[in-house]
Amino acid sequence: MKQDPPRAPSPGIDPSQDQFDLALQAAREAKTLDELRQAQSIILPQLAGLTQEQTAKSLGTSRSTLIRLQKRPVKNAQSKDHRGGRRNAIMSPKEERDFFKAWNHEIRENPPELVNQISEALAQKLGRKVPKTTLYRLLHKYGWSKQKTRSLTSEERPDKVPTLLDLAKATGYSKTTVSLALRDSSTLPEKTRRYIKTLANKWGYAPDPNMEKLMEKVRENRRNRTPDIIAYLTAYQDRNDWQKNPTHRAYREGAYERARQCGYQLEEFWLNEPEMSAHRLSEIIRQRGIEGVVVAPLPQSRPSLEAFRWHYFSAVELGYSLQHPSLYRACNHQFQSMQLLMRELQKIGYHRIGFAMEEDQDNRVQHNWKGGYLSALSGKTAPEEAPFLLSRDWNRKRFGQWFENSRPDAIVTTGPEIQRWLKELEIPYPEEVGLAHVNLTPAMQEVTGIDQQSQQVGFASIDLLLSLMRNNERGVPQSPRSFMVEGKFRPGTTTCSQDS
Repeated sequence: MKQDPPRAPSPGIDPSQDQFDLALQAAREAKTLDELRQAQSIILPQLAGLTQEQTAKSLGTSRSTLIRLQKRPVKNAQSKDHRGGRRNAIMSPKEERDFFKAWNHEIRENPPELVNQISEALAQKLGRKVPKTTLYRLLHKYGWSKQKTRSLTSEERPDKVPTLLDLAKATGYSKTTVSLALRDSSTLPEKTRRYIKTLANKWGYAPDPNMEKLMEKVRENRRNRTPDIIAYLTAYQDRNDWQKNPTHRAYREGAYERARQCGYQLEEFWLNEPEMSAHRLSEIIRQRGIEGVVVAPLPQSRPSLEAFRWHYFSAVELGYSLQHPSLYRACNHQFQSMQLLMRELQKIGYHRIGFAMEEDQDNRVQHNWKGGYLSALSGKTAPEEAPFLLSRDWNRKRFGQWFENSRPDAIVTTGPEIQRWLKELEIPYPEEVGLAHVNLTPAMQEVTGIDQQSQQVGFASIDLLLSLMRNNERGVPQSPRSFMVEGKFRPGTTTCSQDS
């Protein structure tokens, strides 16, 4: 049988310069995978000289889908109209907001006659009746829900502990909806969740702990088959700058290992990618189907990430460097660490213990270093008499002047500078002054100080995050909680007993 010759590859499209420029702009501003793919369907044939078949293969689509993408009008951020034409045909966005603002109270209360009342008011304003489907769509947009309600009598309350099925029968919702409401799922309207949870509290509903364990085992098995992703956000100027800090490396190692043990994979997302913003990154993470976010320590003290769309995610921060918003936190108990170090130094005979630290180091932990130090002096030394140096002007000259004027018998600090400066100033330790560090790193094997258990802080961040994900706690919490890991004292050769 005679075979047909193979079809020659189709040449790429030939868009106008305006279309090409518009596609380039749309690619830079794309917030969804579909928007990016449409822009690339026009850009790739021109920049790479690809045929239609090659372009479709590179985008992971069929040739017919590629043609539809190329024919669809490309819109940039300025030309997009996110509201849709049908609603704008009824009223302008401002008119719509003003109209429904007057009905806010009634929409929250949801009386039985509400729909008819708004329908009549809207018909009077527009001079024509509005279809019920359009009216319901608008009402849903402003927080209304067509709730299935029925009167509940005391006789209907079950004698035993109520089950999901009892709540479902009483409310008129399915068991799935009741379960989602009790887990505060954002897929349900707030009014529906509040209604079901109010009844559950009234009836004394409590989840079965054995069932919770069983479901967690099911979820764990599912995770072990296909690891889910946990996002690890970094924000240093250069992508890998955070790796220069030993504490930050230990945080990440602990978080990575704990995530792996629980069947998850930790993946880094860099906030300073070119053309990247906090808002856009949150949309990318959401499009990836990622539900959990760990915010690594940030480079400057107290920055803000308000533009990140936190309501999509369960989130935990490491340390105190994020000022806004305030999230659940995993960190070292720095106040306890400083108190422990001071007690251990006092035990071996040090009495005039000096505090020397760069100001930003204390700011980053919400002044817990300073607070722990001053509390340890209580009843022993007046704060104004303590040898204390907390300086923005952090250099060897400033430290040397302070040391000559204060003459402490021991110094507590963080950071590697003072150990180096003592050597450069030819001040022997521990003979002339003891040196103790509140945040020991692996390189400080001989230094007296506190092991902050930084890997355990990383472990704790994942444990806390998974508990939030299990309970479906999303967004910025009203009452943030902190998971603190206590430090351990480790003696070294930079201090010695003063009693001899």
